[in-house]
Amino acid sequence: MSDTAAVPSPFSNATYRNLWAGNLGSGFGTMIQAVGAAWLMMALTSSVDMVALVQAANALPVVILSLIGGAIADSYNRAPPPPPAAKSC
Repeated sequence: MSDTAAVPSPFSNATYRNLWAGNLGSGFGTMIQAVGAAWLMMALTSSVDMVALVQAANALPVVILSLIGGAIADSYNRAPPPPPAAKSC
């Protein structure tokens, strides 16, 4: 046996476990909604172009907000400065 301590599971923390379960349920619901919207549009119009438009409308807010959020996050310098480099002789 090893003398090192076992790495604790993140699921032993109730807060993390609840966050993980909520995220899993939210992601599942998002996928179900996307499939349901495409299915409904196909039933209403039988046009693949309209189904593609519905899928694009589902994805567009995520893409746009991700780009904006990434640009905002990149504007903040949260990392500490690197240590000075060692001078070589």
